[in-house]
Amino acid sequence: MTTDSILAVDANKGHKSLFTKCVSVIEGQVHRRGTDLQSDDQGFVRYAVTSWAYHFNLTSVDTDEPLLQLASFLDGKTVLAWIVSLAQLNQLKVLVYSSKIMTLYVRRKRSHYRSTNPILHRLQELDLVESWATDFLKILGKFGRTLLANPSTIYELIPPFCPRSSMIYQLFERQSPYPPPLQVHGLTQDVWDDSLAKISLGPKTQTVAVVCSASQFAVVTGVGGINLYDSTTFDLQRTLSHKERVCAISFSSCSNLLATYGFRTTKVWSVKTGSSMHQIRNPLGSRAFTVTFTADNTKLVIGSNDRLIRIANLANANPTWSTIHEGLLKEDTTIDRPVHNVPWRMAFNSDASCVAVAYRGSPLCVWSMVPPKLIRRCMRSQDYAGNAWTVVDQVIWHPQSEEVIGLYHGGQVFRWNPWDDTQQELETYGSILASSPDGKFFAIGDSNGTIKLYNFQHFVLIYQLSCENLMNHICFSPDSKRLYDLRGQFCNIWEPNALMRADESVENESDVVSEVASSRTAAVSEAVAQVRDQITAIGVQLSGKYQALGNESGTISLIDATETSHSPFPLWRSDVSLSITHLDWSGDGNYLASVELTGKVVVKRVQLETERRDSTATPIFEVKIQVSPEGIEQILLDKEADRLLVKNGPTVTVWSSIHELHKGDDVCTSIMLPDTKWIQHPRDSTLLLAFRPGHVQIYRWNDLAEVSTLDIQKPLFRAVTHDSPKIDQLSLIDHVVRIGSISANASGSHLLIDTIKATSTGQEHSTSILPTSALNSPARGSSVTPTLLPAAIQRLIEIPLGLLPKQRIIFLDKDHWMCSWRVGANPATEKVQKYYFLPKDWLNVEYLKLCALLADGRFLIPNNGELAVIRSTAMSHW
Repeated sequence: MTTDSILAVDANKGHKSLFTKCVSVIEGQVHRRGTDLQSDDQGFVRYAVTSWAYHFNLTSVDTDEPLLQLASFLDGKTVLAWIVSLAQLNQLKVLVYSSKIMTLYVRRKRSHYRSTNPILHRLQELDLVESWATDFLKILGKFGRTLLANPSTIYELIPPFCPRSSMIYQLFERQSPYPPPLQVHGLTQDVWDDSLAKISLGPKTQTVAVVCSASQFAVVTGVGGINLYDSTTFDLQRTLSHKERVCAISFSSCSNLLATYGFRTTKVWSVKTGSSMHQIRNPLGSRAFTVTFTADNTKLVIGSNDRLIRIANLANANPTWSTIHEGLLKEDTTIDRPVHNVPWRMAFNSDASCVAVAYRGSPLCVWSMVPPKLIRRCMRSQDYAGNAWTVVDQVIWHPQSEEVIGLYHGGQVFRWNPWDDTQQELETYGSILASSPDGKFFAIGDSNGTIKLYNFQHFVLIYQLSCENLMNHICFSPDSKRLYDLRGQFCNIWEPNALMRADESVENESDVVSEVASSRTAAVSEAVAQVRDQITAIGVQLSGKYQALGNESGTISLIDATETSHSPFPLWRSDVSLSITHLDWSGDGNYLASVELTGKVVVKRVQLETERRDSTATPIFEVKIQVSPEGIEQILLDKEADRLLVKNGPTVTVWSSIHELHKGDDVCTSIMLPDTKWIQHPRDSTLLLAFRPGHVQIYRWNDLAEVSTLDIQKPLFRAVTHDSPKIDQLSLIDHVVRIGSISANASGSHLLIDTIKATSTGQEHSTSILPTSALNSPARGSSVTPTLLPAAIQRLIEIPLGLLPKQRIIFLDKDHWMCSWRVGANPATEKVQKYYFLPKDWLNVEYLKLCALLADGRFLIPNNGELAVIRSTAMSHW
């Protein structure tokens, strides 16, 4: 149709009208009245919700009207109602598309403003649009699963967990009543970061490699252990033990199998059950550089240091390794002399039909396995330091092409097509390398701990993440949206905007691509991950004002948890910069006991001053303990810090009159009592309670003399003692029981007991409530009967936290929502109340072990070296 036709429609005006109509429909139908978007008569409403960004993208930048309309849309609750609608339609990916469109529009608009009067520029509106574009990506990455399950959380529960400079937090703060329904204090992060989770594998763990499947990821440790984690919740699902150092690992394409190659054996594991399905004896002296499944997952292929490619058929009951084409990889002529090179890096392409082999004494070679032949050697496009080739330190295949990506010795990055011998190099340096499964990106890590993300097609840097700690491995998630890396004892999961935005195509994507391709200096997004000393111990005062924190560098600090913007102030630092493992307050809150990783136990009197920097901590007692293999498990101070208990493995030791001892190396009382959890008697300050499955024992504080032993009726699980007859290992693990935690409520009237049963598939919890009145003046040999929670409630509990007034038990459920239920109610008629959830990037195992509930309902949990204090208005009304 020609433009002079009477039926012609101006495209810019048409898209502007449609954009205006879409926004109007969203405001009217969705925000004001609420609409069932799934009904048949809501077709255009669904279109408006999912397609307004398409029309906005095609409006002209010559007019400010679309920008003002979008800014108005984003500056009120309409934008939150729109996100709710996307969640209800299961179309949250539109957030990514909309973010891309808004970012592209802002770029075009700023370019247009260069030739217009600055007085007329709408910079505030552009900043608003740009900020929301970032928020959309982060909201999806950090809260997408929660939004799909509970769309309305976007109004009051998600914003408090967002950085204070984010648009969604500012909107929430501006429009919420006072006090707001949910408050999160103690965190100094003002802007979005790219960290999704940080998992600790233990202070003495050496991490080796990380690999990912669709639903899980596996971390290999230096002792031959393989930790399997859930990719959504980051929970540790199980630990596999290869019992020898693992040098290669791979998931099958269907994600249900995991292969690990050790020094002596190769094992194929069932990811679902954790059982070893195949065990293959490795050739003597052979070490695999890489292992992979064939496309149909019926065979394993390895490339090893003896210059052989081997294959094992998993369809056989007892698979063995057989060599593929013994002459393969045996070409001994390099450029001008015969050599006998031993490979030191190998990589298979996506279908294992070709292998790239790097040597220390000759160029990188690519071999075809069908037919078996050398394709080509990798020679540099120009001489480097007088050589026509350079040793390759790392090599991987691009998953969607015939090219390889590698790192030359010295760290230079290159791409090479061995079929047409084309090569391209980057003037950058790295030490480790990974490619995204979709082939759009590759990442390198350098010796400074920096991750650099490159666009593969244009070979340009698009993203850079700076982090202080050194990396030793990196990989992408199967959907190419996340990066996993290993740094020391930690596995980090990152979700950069650059990867999120790549998920959706944009109508004018070619404009963006051409812009990136035309300039080597295209804008690069940069992020800095702030690494703080992690909190390793918390000393909780249940009803007190101050909470004590110990970190991995040996610093002990205090925070005032009643302040809305609390910041820790240091009390003292240990002589050695090692972790504080335990903290405990005296009952009067004047003394604090600490345990260092080395076994040094210190008790200090804490004198707090109005000017915090003038506060002091005066030592009153100190002792050095030889730490048992199990480690120091508990410390307890009595009410006036006159007595101290330390549980060191199976040994329980009490020092009395510690004010007079100062050095307590010899003046103490000890007993052997393994598998127990200790707590002070809530109603009698002269007694201690020691719980183990099926029994509670009462001891005197001053001399550890046993007063009484009580049987716990209706034992939570049948316990297996150390002298039980030997039984099958699988049946044994189904009966191993331990006390997970014990806590008293603020009044001391009841104890909350969490008992854990280890099973072949994980753990089972049993939560019970015991009135402390049952422990008053008990006769020897008597029993107590705790109240077990109903099975319907127990199934929901992941971590029991405490008891609040009106007999409400507080717990984190399986989805890590803060919940309560009235003990004694009928679960069929009185439902569990939910208050808020914990974001998935908070679900670090170490954080959850330290979390605590205060008497007024405030919840404490560490987060990246800081202590978050969460307060729900609904919980504080009890």
